Amino acid sequence: MRQFLPCVLASLCLMTAGACPVTPLDGTQMTLQAQSTDAAAEITSAILTETQQVLERRAQRMGLTQVSVAIVGSNQLQVQLAGDVDVEQVSRVLTTTAHLSFQTQMPGTEADLTALRFHQMELLSSNPDSTLLEENRGAIEALFEPSGLTGAQVEGAVAQPNAYGSATVQVDFDDLGAEQFTEITQQLAGTGQSLGIFLDGQLLSSPTVDLAYAETGITGGSAVISGILSLEAAQELAIQLQSQALPVAVEMIAVETVMLTPECD
Repeated sequence: MRQFLPCVLASLCLMTAGACPVTPLDGTQMTLQAQSTDAAAEITSAILTETQQVLERRAQRMGLTQVSVAIVGSNQLQVQLAGDVDVEQVSRVLTTTAHLSFQTQMPGTEADLTALRFHQMELLSSNPDSTLLEENRGAIEALFEPSGLTGAQVEGAVAQPNAYGSATVQVDFDDLGAEQFTEITQQLAGTGQSLGIFLDGQLLSSPTVDLAYAETGITGGSAVISGILSLEAAQELAIQLQSQALPVAVEMIAVETVMLTPECD
C-alpha cells in the first residue's frame, strides 16, 4: 500500500534537494487505541502488528488504495487516508472487532429465545438504555453453546441483496470449517433448535435446520447470514469477515484533516 509522510514544512513538501518532486494531498488521519481484554491482557508488539495487518486488509477490501497504517507508541495505530473518504463508514469497518461464531441452541430454550428476541425489538424501538440491551444480548447468548466453528474458518464472504429490501452475506468456509458446518447442521436437523450466528457476542440470525438434512447435514461449505438491514451493512460485514477479526478491540480517539506527502517510489 502507498505510504504517506505528514506534511509539516511547505517547502519540504514540494521538493527536497536530490529528491523526486511530490504533490501534497488532502487527507484524513485517524488515531486508534488498542484496548486490552481478558483474552489479551497486555498489548504486545505482536498484537499491534497483527492489528495493523488486519486494518490494512480491510482498507484494501474497501477499495482505499491510498492508505497508510502505522504503529505509534505502545498501544496506538495511526491510519492516514488520502482524498475524500466517508470517515464514518471507514471508522465502522476498521474498528468493529468482527469475532464471528456459530453456536448451537440448548434444548428446551425455544420459548425463552422467542421472548428475548421480542423484548429486544421492543427495546430497540423505544430508544433504549444501552445497559438493558447489553443484558438482553447476554441473556440470548446464554441460551447457546459454542460449536467450535468461528470466523477463523471463513475463506470468503459475499454480500447480496434480496427480494425483501434487506441483504444477506454468504460465508464460505475452508475445508475444516465445511466439515464442521456439516456436522453441526446434521446434529441440529429436525430438532427445532437453531444455529446461532453471532458477531462480537450479538446474535445476527438464528436459522433452524430442516429434518431433510438429518442424514447428511448441509454440505457445500457455505452458510448464509440473513436479516441484515441494508446492502451497505452487509458489504461492511463481508469486508470484516474476509479480513479476519481484530486480535483486540480498538477505539477511535482522534480524527483530523491533514496534508499528506506520498513517498517516492
